[in-house]
Amino acid sequence: MTPSRTEARESRGSRTGRLIPPCHEWIVGSGLPETASLDDQVEALLGRLINAGELIGELTAQGSEADLVIFRSFEPGSGSTRLGLLLNEEAIGFLHKAGACVWIDEYDDE
Repeated sequence: MTPSRTEARESRGSRTGRLIPPCHEWIVGSGLPETASLDDQVEALLGRLINAGELIGELTAQGSEADLVIFRSFEPGSGSTRLGLLLNEEAIGFLHKAGACVWIDEYDDE
């Protein structure tokens, strides 16, 4: 599978010169627009990854990390959608098999 983007962090911070552990990220997005609901985003992403669950699990068993990262920004207005997120049994089972964590980062821009 081709990642949506990749990132690599160096072993020294460019601003401080401090040692930081090198980090290589392989990022896969849902392929949906940012305006799609969180439920649809998660469903589309897991649909893309469903055949890779065991392989991801092998990597996490060897010390790699796998995270489902969700960023949400609350914006005022009448176009608000449901505030919650539902991870169904299938999604939770996939995350468990992959050895993945869920990271939810929320912002209120008011």
